[in-house]
Amino acid sequence: MRISMRAEKAVNWIKQNENTNGGIAAWSGHRSYPEVTGYLIPSLLAYGETELCKRLADWLVSIQHKDGSFDGIDGVKRVFDTGAVMEGLYAVGRKKEADKAKAWIQSQRNKDKTLKSQLDQERSNFYNMRVEGLLGNKDAVIPAWFEDGKQRTHYLAYGLEGLYALGVEITEYLKRLPSSGIMPAYVDSDWKPLSGSDTTATAQIGILKLKNGLPFDPSALYALQLPNGGLPHDTGDSRQISWAIKYFLDYERIANAD
Repeated sequence: MRISMRAEKAVNWIKQNENTNGGIAAWSGHRSYPEVTGYLIPSLLAYGETELCKRLADWLVSIQHKDGSFDGIDGVKRVFDTGAVMEGLYAVGRKKEADKAKAWIQSQRNKDKTLKSQLDQERSNFYNMRVEGLLGNKDAVIPAWFEDGKQRTHYLAYGLEGLYALGVEITEYLKRLPSSGIMPAYVDSDWKPLSGSDTTATAQIGILKLKNGLPFDPSALYALQLPNGGLPHDTGDSRQISWAIKYFLDYERIANAD
């Protein structure tokens, strides 16, 4: 794989934002984010960062609950976040702990067999399809794509990622989203832009379009990368966020594959 200078800078940003107590910061100067630390591991391994990934896995294992779960950034046990950590632990060879996380996830299902979004409520969210994809659950029940007539594009991308992993045809949906520029933060149930912008969603949709043979122009995404390798949350929020780096690195790897 040819590693672009953009990717090198993004990896260096991650290294600069590894907190001294372990894990990758949610954004510069913030506390470590288990979810993002977890799903960054496969991305970083692809760039040869084995020792860093081992450290991240050690930190994740140190904060794993006895039941196998992991907290979200809000300090509450979350299925989606646990799935992301499970992904990273499997990738780095921590099978025992990953199996424990997987078992906990499977125990957190609603009566309709969807995965819970909040443990105290019988509800799910389309983004949980990413977890179903990681589980390889071909019989997954798909939650509602849109809530109150709208959805975050970032969450739609998570769900589409899961569907793609399960072998579901998603091309018709991807064609409804832009092939250039920065993705809107929200779209309505007709997939029309509503408001805002989202850097991470732009990289996510770019990846899915590439994987499905659809055109995508990354120039607007590239223009957002800062000299230190970081990426802002969106065009109106300058926080440099780690989850945008995950998908930026994945996009660069796929776009520059030999």
